[in-house]
Amino acid sequence: MDGLAATLVFAAGIAAVIILTSKFKIQPFLVLLFVALAVGLASGLPPEGMGDLVVEGYSKVLGYTAIITVSALIIGVIMLQTGAVFVISKAVLGLLGKERSHYAMGAIGYIVAYPVQCSDTSFIMLSPLLQSLTAGGGLDMMVYVLTLSAGAFVSYAMLFPSAPLLSVTILGADIGKVLILGFAASIPALVVGLVAAEYLGRRNKLNVDSRGAKTLDEIGAQYGKLPGMASVSAIIIIPTALIIGRSILRGALGTAMPSIIDFVGNPVIALPIGVVLAVYLLARNRGIKEINEMISEGVTKSANVLMIVGSGSVLALVLQRTGVGVFLGNLAVGLNLPGLLVIFVIAALLKTAQGGTTVTMTTATAIVGPLLPALGISPVMAAMTICAGAMILMHVNDSFFWVVSGFTKMEVGTAYKTLTVTMAVMGLVVFAGVAILGPLLGFA
Repeated sequence: MDGLAATLVFAAGIAAVIILTSKFKIQPFLVLLFVALAVGLASGLPPEGMGDLVVEGYSKVLGYTAIITVSALIIGVIMLQTGAVFVISKAVLGLLGKERSHYAMGAIGYIVAYPVQCSDTSFIMLSPLLQSLTAGGGLDMMVYVLTLSAGAFVSYAMLFPSAPLLSVTILGADIGKVLILGFAASIPALVVGLVAAEYLGRRNKLNVDSRGAKTLDEIGAQYGKLPGMASVSAIIIIPTALIIGRSILRGALGTAMPSIIDFVGNPVIALPIGVVLAVYLLARNRGIKEINEMISEGVTKSANVLMIVGSGSVLALVLQRTGVGVFLGNLAVGLNLPGLLVIFVIAALLKTAQGGTTVTMTTATAIVGPLLPALGISPVMAAMTICAGAMILMHVNDSFFWVVSGFTKMEVGTAYKTLTVTMAVMGLVVFAGVAILGPLLGFA
């Protein structure tokens, strides 16, 4: 089958992914897997080789991804259940003070979503703070809702191993560089997002009655004895510093880098070290049964992510084997558009049509991966650009849209004018940040 015909078959497959996952709500990993098989067979790949292709696609990514994903989610569960999230919240609020409590909510959302690995969960866990701060902060709750949402979502979208895990794994991007660029591009976006959130929040009020809201001390009391801030910080900082440090030293020293740094800075070692720290520093006073339950919850939560990543890898392989990647790459070059813009638009269009960040990231990566040689874009830049595109046009087909509007009883029209606009602004700033900072950092 020629490139154009195979591309049309692939386009039909992508349309099927969008319809089946967004309209019919079918489990994404099954949709991606069977669409990959259908596209491969319809494009002329031999049926007897499809089973091996599935195994190759899954084994290509899961050997590296599984331990990272499972470890990160275990850390997140332990932090949620031991009160570490509340410790972070109280420390940031104390640091910034009452006058800047709305900015503090954005910072809290950003910090908490990093280890928790989910913007939805982070917002839900932190939502009790909203009424408490509204009661004593002098601002309408809308301001706090939008700043919290901005911090949680940009952190989830840009900081490995949350949403970037999907693209990083399939594209084979350097994780240390992804972390550096993720922080570098997301922090300016957060600042702009907080300003936009305050502006929109002051003009679109929720008018929620916050009388009788729990105080911070009352919220913290439900966790019993809380861990110290130093312990909580260590669990977040140490694995991150090990991974970033290894990447920086590898670039500076090359083969002269000490082997111990190469060992502990490898993400498949650094993240399990974080698990050990979380158990010891946060949960050592809990019974072994409770600790095992927390670990098991993290393992269970990881299954869905891992299966989606595996199916996305199979779809990417089909794209390569059918020649669609070469055809689209030549087409993109012929359009004379900047490579990053092509990637950003692909991700943004998929996000708008499909809604779910996970499926958007996986599908966009499957499309973009084979195009990178023709576009002249590095895997690191491509992965971060996909993340930026996946932040654009959040609306009614995105779960985070409904988590925020549902928990706060925000009208859909109001959510479009506030939440959707805030996320779009941050997505554009992230894209600009990646495009400018990536080359400056030597990641292009």
